[in-house]
Amino acid sequence: MKSAMHSRLAHTLMLAVAFSIGLTLATNVSSVHAQSGNKVQEKQKVQKKQKPKLGILNQKAPELTVNVWQQLPKSNTTNEIKLEDYRGKVVYLYFFQSWCPGCHSQGFPTLAQLQKKYADDEDVVFLTVQTTFEGKSTNTPERALATAKKFKLQIPVGHSEAKRGSPQIMRDYRTGGTPWTVVVDKKGIVRFNDFHIKPADGTKLIETLKKK
Repeated sequence: MKSAMHSRLAHTLMLAVAFSIGLTLATNVSSVHAQSGNKVQEKQKVQKKQKPKLGILNQKAPELTVNVWQQLPKSNTTNEIKLEDYRGKVVYLYFFQSWCPGCHSQGFPTLAQLQKKYADDEDVVFLTVQTTFEGKSTNTPERALATAKKFKLQIPVGHSEAKRGSPQIMRDYRTGGTPWTVVVDKKGIVRFNDFHIKPADGTKLIETLKKK
């Protein structure tokens, strides 16, 4: 009788110990999973914070690092363009690549429309630069000029590229690729930069900046 009671008691104690061990293991596993999840979330937050912000809105527009300029005015004898020379004017700057579909479907049509509208306005300047960061055998200075002529643009056409990676001008302006539009105010401060701008919004912005 006592032996049977001792056996049942021992069995009960073993079950209790096993349950306690299992509960402890489950708690530890949950804790490890929770800690792992927290580390993943923290890593994602850090990566999100470290992601570089595009554009340089409300900052001074850097000078243009361009390999070659084409279609310069006859009055330009230096074969260079400096934004400093356009202080007091609104500058509309358009970055592109010749093989970029979005440049042809949106960027260039908007540029052509606005340039035509302000063709006789001495307070507004239009410049376009091919920022070649890929397809260097295709996105050449010759193709840049041909693309500008396709849209009947009689404005300076620049070409900028580096031996490796993105050209300096893209890093200076923190562009997101192409197309990329930048509008600079009379004091040389960037007041707009993004992939696209609608003609109506471009007109409104230019008119606003002309009055300041």
